Amino acid sequence: MSQGWDHLYRLRRQVRDRHRSIWTVPLAKRASDLARRALAGVASPRALDVGANDRRLAEKLRLDHADVVYESVDPDPEFEHDYSDISQSPESSYDMVACFEVIEHVSLEGAMELLDTLRRRLRPGGSIVITTPNIFVPGQFHRDATHRTAFAYDELGGALLAVGFEMESLELFRVYNDGLLGKLAHRVLFYPWHRTLGVDFALSIAAVARRPAER
Repeated sequence: MSQGWDHLYRLRRQVRDRHRSIWTVPLAKRASDLARRALAGVASPRALDVGANDRRLAEKLRLDHADVVYESVDPDPEFEHDYSDISQSPESSYDMVACFEVIEHVSLEGAMELLDTLRRRLRPGGSIVITTPNIFVPGQFHRDATHRTAFAYDELGGALLAVGFEMESLELFRVYNDGLLGKLAHRVLFYPWHRTLGVDFALSIAAVARRPAER
């Protein structure tokens, strides 16, 4: 980060001014729903899935866009991917870039470099959809020994602002999908305890932002 960590701290505070606590961040059912929404109204869209695993996001996107051009990045040889490294994908080529549960696996410096790289893969006006474990859920981040950097919701938003995304397009969500009884239990019965203990039930945080037209 050329502007230093104090700059990131100030941007994080800006996000915190919008969402004063984790419980003011709205819920979204699935990260794939956010990715689908990001392509709404885009004709013949092109999407890049970073850390794509089994490429199942392609099926979700084709529910709305049968003609979507879907490309994946993942070094895992178990599945066939278009690229094994993000550097192999073309810049300014995608209407949407998805990066689900990846950023926490690299250092903070590496995470900032990754976010900047993802921004540069987007066409002007294209959207990034990124998720990371919700650190307000006890044990959620530490359950995986390969996790390196924990991002609170305001830190994830601040990091996106630091690499060139803008506050006007930034949206944050808590990703939570459960049945009716689970929703009632967490959102009504257990809610006072969650607030008292400072914990949450949504396993992931998602951020959505657009690449500005002039960048």
